Amino acid sequence: MAEVNPTSYSLALAAAPANAGYCSHCGRGIMHHVIIRDENGVVRNIGMDCAAKVGLDADQIRDRLTDEQIAERKRRLEATDWSVFQFGKYQGRAVRDVFAEDPGYVDWFADSFVQDEGRLRTQALCKELVAPMHAATRAARVSKCQAIIAAFGEDTVRACAEDENFAGNVCRDLLANREPSDRAIRILIEIVAKYSGRRNSKAYNAAYEAIEEKLMAIAA
Repeated sequence: MAEVNPTSYSLALAAAPANAGYCSHCGRGIMHHVIIRDENGVVRNIGMDCAAKVGLDADQIRDRLTDEQIAERKRRLEATDWSVFQFGKYQGRAVRDVFAEDPGYVDWFADSFVQDEGRLRTQALCKELVAPMHAATRAARVSKCQAIIAAFGEDTVRACAEDENFAGNVCRDLLANREPSDRAIRILIEIVAKYSGRRNSKAYNAAYEAIEEKLMAIAA
């Protein structure tokens, strides 16, 4: 229609309900639309699953599809292997196998933003796998962060955390029990040591070495 009668096409497009082509409730692209009128009187398109969630009768929604469409939808859902990654560098790989060799990737996926049903189910499995790892490592991470704070001095760390700069970000991470990188810690030593004197002065060197000695004791 767009080529043969562009005016009619434009009018038809303008008359389409808001969010035609994707669900106005969750944002996913949809093939089968349920047309609703929201609390503001606006006509919108939502998907069948979201229609059931917001209170429309599931049987009435299903009646909008032919038997063939329902069968095809069921076939696609049953054929999907929810235990594998659907995208990314491990696409098609079993989540549990990837966890054995790269738990960090599974951990990242467990906290990543996903929307579609397949990825949500895969994400749930990722969370299940990394939960014991988090429980086992959290206490150790908290203990190490507290030890690092003590090495710098808690008053110093809390004072630095008030600043909106690199040192402030690192100190806020420490206070939130998020362990900074080794490089970030090295830079923070230099920044804190400068409070005692200019770089390479006796006061600077003494402060730097004192902090470094305490941090080395933690590593040991």
